[in-house]
Amino acid sequence: MNATKTYYRNNIKIVYPAIAKKMRQPLAKVVTEQLKKGHIQKDDVKFFKQLVLTARQVATKEFLPLRNVKSWKVRENSYYGWCNQWGDIRINITFDRHYSSVLNTLAHELAHLKFMHHYKDFWNYHKKLIPIVHDTFNKVGERSNA
Repeated sequence: MNATKTYYRNNIKIVYPAIAKKMRQPLAKVVTEQLKKGHIQKDDVKFFKQLVLTARQVATKEFLPLRNVKSWKVRENSYYGWCNQWGDIRINITFDRHYSSVLNTLAHELAHLKFMHHYKDFWNYHKKLIPIVHDTFNKVGERSNA
């Protein structure tokens, strides 16, 4: 079943997740691009693929307009993640932090695709997304190891 949800942005009818899926780059192309730019190392490829697949599955399940997830190399004391209204997410993957904090950052940025502010409804949705992101990440990892 291909479930969709209709949004109106700037008086233009947009159907998600169908339009977001259409605009996504293939996973191999995203990984190759991030390796060339030096945003991820060869050791980090498996984790980054798992992170992108997790984001795509959660976004599809929750009807979020996710277009791309990319790694973002910035200073250590800078932002952990960033997103925009068009569905692009960038996550600062620094491996001196734990995987759980990277997943919490992913949940935070996915929540921003629905609520672009930090009011109460955003935090309630973020709280709902955290276990979903962690469970999906573990399921994606189990499938890739099998």
